[in-house]
Amino acid sequence: MKKFMFFLFVSCFLAACGSDDDPIEEVDIVKELVLSAQGVAHIDDVEYEFEILDGNGDYTVSVSDEEKAIATLDGNKVKVSMLFSTVDVTVCDKKGQSATLYISSSAPSLNFPSKYTVIMHKERTLKLDDITFGAGGYTVTKLKGTSADVIINKNDIVEITSKAEGGRSYFKIIDKRGTWMDFSVDVISKYELTSNQLDIKAVNDETITITIKWGEGGWKLSEYPSSSFFL
Repeated sequence: MKKFMFFLFVSCFLAACGSDDDPIEEVDIVKELVLSAQGVAHIDDVEYEFEILDGNGDYTVSVSDEEKAIATLDGNKVKVSMLFSTVDVTVCDKKGQSATLYISSSAPSLNFPSKYTVIMHKERTLKLDDITFGAGGYTVTKLKGTSADVIINKNDIVEITSKAEGGRSYFKIIDKRGTWMDFSVDVISKYELTSNQLDIKAVNDETITITIKWGEGGWKLSEYPSSSFFL
Protein backbone atom coordinates (compact mmCIF):
# COMPACT_ATOMS: atom_id res chain seq x y z
CA MET A 1 0.00 0.00 0.00
CA LYS A 2 2.85 2.43 0.75
CA LYS A 3 4.48 1.85 -2.67
CA PHE A 4 1.27 2.72 -4.45
CA MET A 5 0.98 6.06 -2.64
CA PHE A 6 4.59 6.96 -3.48
CA PHE A 7 4.18 6.48 -7.23
CA LEU A 8 0.93 8.40 -7.21
CA PHE A 9 2.66 11.38 -5.56
CA VAL A 10 5.50 11.39 -8.13
CA SER A 11 3.02 11.25 -11.02
CA CYS A 12 1.08 14.27 -9.71
CA PHE A 13 4.31 16.22 -9.20
CA LEU A 14 5.44 15.66 -12.83
CA ALA A 15 2.04 16.66 -14.17
CA ALA A 16 2.21 19.93 -12.25
CA CYS A 17 5.62 20.76 -13.75
CA GLY A 18 4.28 20.36 -17.30
CA SER A 19 1.20 22.58 -16.85
CA ASP A 20 0.38 25.70 -18.94
CA ASP A 21 0.38 28.00 -15.95
CA ASP A 22 3.99 29.12 -16.71
CA PRO A 23 4.42 29.33 -20.55
CA ILE A 24 7.95 29.76 -21.96
CA GLU A 25 8.43 33.16 -23.62
CA GLU A 26 9.92 33.12 -27.12
CA VAL A 27 12.88 35.46 -27.65
CA ASP A 28 12.96 37.32 -31.00
CA ILE A 29 16.57 37.04 -32.11
CA VAL A 30 17.72 39.69 -34.62
CA LYS A 31 20.85 38.76 -36.48
CA GLU A 32 23.38 41.29 -37.71
CA LEU A 33 23.32 41.73 -41.46
CA VAL A 34 26.79 40.78 -42.69
CA LEU A 35 28.13 41.20 -46.25
CA SER A 36 31.23 39.61 -47.74
CA ALA A 37 32.46 43.12 -48.60
CA GLN A 38 32.22 46.01 -46.15
CA GLY A 39 32.75 49.76 -46.30
CA VAL A 40 34.37 50.52 -49.67
CA ALA A 41 35.04 48.21 -52.62
CA HIS A 42 37.59 49.43 -55.17
CA ILE A 43 37.28 47.58 -58.47
CA ASP A 44 38.71 47.90 -61.99
CA ASP A 45 35.80 46.35 -63.88
CA VAL A 46 32.20 47.29 -64.73
CA GLU A 47 30.68 44.24 -63.00
CA TYR A 48 30.94 43.31 -59.31
CA GLU A 49 29.49 40.60 -57.06
CA PHE A 50 29.33 40.16 -53.30
CA GLU A 51 27.45 37.83 -50.92
CA ILE A 52 25.12 38.18 -47.94
CA LEU A 53 26.85 36.05 -45.30
CA ASP A 54 24.29 36.37 -42.50
CA GLY A 55 21.05 38.13 -41.72
CA ASN A 56 17.32 37.66 -41.20
CA GLY A 57 16.10 36.72 -44.68
CA ASP A 58 13.72 38.35 -47.17
CA TYR A 59 16.55 40.48 -48.53
CA THR A 60 16.15 43.48 -50.82
CA VAL A 61 18.83 45.48 -52.62
CA SER A 62 18.83 49.10 -53.85
CA VAL A 63 21.27 51.65 -55.29
CA SER A 64 21.70 55.32 -54.40
CA ASP A 65 21.05 56.39 -58.01
CA GLU A 66 19.37 54.09 -60.53
CA GLU A 67 21.14 55.90 -63.38
CA LYS A 68 24.54 55.00 -61.90
CA ALA A 69 24.21 51.24 -61.45
CA ILE A 70 21.89 48.24 -61.70
CA ALA A 71 21.82 45.85 -58.73
CA THR A 72 20.11 42.44 -58.74
CA LEU A 73 19.69 39.75 -56.09
CA ASP A 74 20.17 36.06 -56.85
CA GLY A 75 19.70 34.07 -53.65
CA ASN A 76 22.33 35.48 -51.30
CA LYS A 77 24.44 36.94 -54.14
CA VAL A 78 24.24 40.60 -55.14
CA LYS A 79 25.28 41.45 -58.70
CA VAL A 80 26.09 45.07 -59.54
CA SER A 81 26.44 46.42 -63.07
CA MET A 82 28.21 49.77 -62.92
CA LEU A 83 27.01 52.53 -65.27
CA PHE A 84 29.13 55.24 -63.63
CA SER A 85 32.32 55.07 -61.61
CA THR A 86 30.78 55.32 -58.12
CA VAL A 87 27.59 54.18 -56.39
CA ASP A 88 26.21 53.15 -52.98
CA VAL A 89 24.52 49.73 -52.77
CA THR A 90 22.27 49.00 -49.75
CA VAL A 91 20.99 45.58 -48.63
CA CYS A 92 18.04 45.29 -46.21
CA ASP A 93 16.37 42.32 -44.48
CA LYS A 94 12.94 41.62 -42.95
CA LYS A 95 14.06 42.70 -39.47
CA GLY A 96 15.00 46.21 -40.60
CA GLN A 97 18.74 45.54 -40.61
CA SER A 98 20.69 47.24 -43.40
CA ALA A 99 24.24 47.39 -44.71
CA THR A 100 25.64 49.78 -47.34
CA LEU A 101 28.62 49.20 -49.60
CA TYR A 102 30.27 52.05 -51.52
CA ILE A 103 31.67 50.83 -54.85
CA SER A 104 34.28 52.78 -56.81
CA SER A 105 35.39 51.57 -60.25
CA SER A 106 38.47 52.62 -62.21
CA ALA A 107 37.30 50.89 -65.41
CA PRO A 108 38.36 53.07 -68.39
CA SER A 109 34.91 52.89 -69.98
CA LEU A 110 33.38 54.56 -66.90
CA ASN A 111 35.85 57.43 -66.65
CA PHE A 112 34.91 60.17 -69.09
CA PRO A 113 33.89 63.86 -69.05
CA SER A 114 30.48 64.33 -67.46
CA LYS A 115 29.54 66.69 -70.28
CA TYR A 116 30.55 67.04 -73.92
CA THR A 117 29.83 70.33 -75.74
CA VAL A 118 30.18 71.09 -79.44
CA ILE A 119 30.30 74.71 -80.61
CA MET A 120 29.56 75.36 -84.27
CA HIS A 121 28.09 77.93 -86.65
CA LYS A 122 24.54 77.63 -87.87
CA GLU A 123 23.62 75.67 -90.97
CA ARG A 124 26.64 73.38 -90.74
CA THR A 125 27.15 69.61 -90.54
CA LEU A 126 29.73 67.93 -88.34
CA LYS A 127 30.70 64.28 -87.78
CA LEU A 128 32.42 63.07 -84.61
CA ASP A 129 34.14 59.69 -84.39
CA ASP A 130 35.95 60.30 -81.08
CA ILE A 131 33.03 59.70 -78.69
CA THR A 132 34.52 56.66 -76.97
CA PHE A 133 32.95 56.50 -73.52
CA GLY A 134 31.17 53.39 -72.28
CA ALA A 135 30.80 50.20 -74.30
CA GLY A 136 29.64 51.57 -77.66
CA GLY A 137 26.36 50.78 -79.34
CA TYR A 138 25.20 54.35 -78.77
CA THR A 139 21.75 55.88 -79.03
CA VAL A 140 20.80 59.52 -78.58
CA THR A 141 17.85 61.22 -76.91
CA LYS A 142 17.02 64.91 -77.29
CA LEU A 143 16.22 66.65 -74.00
CA LYS A 144 15.42 70.16 -75.21
CA GLY A 145 16.34 72.78 -77.80
CA THR A 146 15.74 73.33 -81.51
CA SER A 147 19.08 74.65 -82.68
CA ALA A 148 20.52 71.29 -83.78
CA ASP A 149 19.74 67.70 -84.69
CA VAL A 150 21.94 64.78 -83.63
CA ILE A 151 21.88 61.24 -84.97
CA ILE A 152 24.25 58.30 -84.46
CA ASN A 153 24.95 55.96 -87.36
CA LYS A 154 25.68 52.24 -87.20
CA ASN A 155 29.42 52.89 -86.81
CA ASP A 156 28.85 54.96 -83.64
CA ILE A 157 29.70 58.18 -85.47
CA VAL A 158 27.80 61.20 -84.14
CA GLU A 159 26.36 63.36 -86.90
CA ILE A 160 25.34 66.91 -85.97
CA THR A 161 23.35 69.32 -88.11
CA SER A 162 23.02 72.88 -86.82
CA LYS A 163 19.97 74.95 -87.71
CA ALA A 164 19.35 78.65 -88.21
CA GLU A 165 17.47 79.27 -84.95
CA GLY A 166 20.62 79.51 -82.85
CA GLY A 167 20.80 78.70 -79.15
CA ARG A 168 21.84 75.51 -77.40
CA SER A 169 20.32 72.06 -77.72
CA TYR A 170 20.69 69.37 -75.06
CA PHE A 171 20.99 65.63 -75.64
CA LYS A 172 21.82 62.43 -73.80
CA ILE A 173 24.04 59.82 -75.47
CA ILE A 174 23.55 56.30 -74.06
CA ASP A 175 25.68 53.21 -74.65
CA LYS A 176 24.39 49.64 -74.91
CA ARG A 177 24.89 48.98 -71.18
CA GLY A 178 22.99 52.10 -70.08
CA THR A 179 25.95 54.37 -69.31
CA TRP A 180 25.11 57.89 -70.47
CA MET A 181 26.76 61.25 -71.06
CA ASP A 182 25.30 64.75 -71.36
CA PHE A 183 25.86 66.15 -74.84
CA SER A 184 25.05 69.68 -75.97
CA VAL A 185 25.37 71.63 -79.21
CA ASP A 186 25.98 75.37 -78.97
CA VAL A 187 25.13 77.02 -82.28
CA ILE A 188 26.81 80.38 -82.93
CA SER A 189 24.76 82.97 -84.78
CA LYS A 190 26.97 85.23 -86.88
CA TYR A 191 26.02 88.83 -87.71
CA GLU A 192 27.68 91.80 -89.43
CA LEU A 193 27.38 95.41 -88.32
CA THR A 194 27.34 97.55 -91.46
CA SER A 195 25.56 100.66 -90.12
CA ASN A 196 24.96 102.42 -86.81
CA GLN A 197 22.23 99.97 -85.81
CA LEU A 198 21.84 96.19 -85.72
CA ASP A 199 18.65 94.51 -84.52
CA ILE A 200 19.04 90.92 -83.30
CA LYS A 201 16.25 88.63 -82.10
CA ALA A 202 18.10 86.20 -79.88
CA VAL A 203 16.85 83.06 -78.11
CA ASN A 204 17.83 81.53 -74.76
CA ASP A 205 21.38 80.13 -74.59
CA GLU A 206 22.26 81.61 -77.96
CA THR A 207 25.89 82.48 -78.69
CA ILE A 208 26.30 85.45 -81.03
CA THR A 209 29.32 86.81 -82.90
CA ILE A 210 29.24 90.24 -84.54
CA THR A 211 31.74 91.37 -87.15
CA ILE A 212 31.98 95.17 -87.12
CA LYS A 213 32.27 96.57 -90.63
CA TRP A 214 31.17 100.12 -89.87
CA GLY A 215 32.86 103.10 -88.21
CA GLU A 216 36.46 103.79 -87.40
CA GLY A 217 37.12 101.31 -84.59
CA GLY A 218 37.84 101.95 -80.92
CA TRP A 219 34.48 100.47 -79.90
CA LYS A 220 33.33 99.85 -76.33
CA LEU A 221 30.47 97.59 -75.23
CA SER A 222 27.84 98.76 -72.71
CA GLU A 223 24.96 96.78 -71.24
CA TYR A 224 21.61 98.44 -70.64
CA PRO A 225 18.87 97.33 -68.19
CA SER A 226 16.74 96.18 -71.14
CA SER A 227 19.41 93.55 -71.92
CA SER A 228 19.97 95.25 -75.28
CA PHE A 229 23.46 96.08 -76.45
CA PHE A 230 24.45 99.25 -78.22
CA LEU A 231 27.77 100.05 -79.82
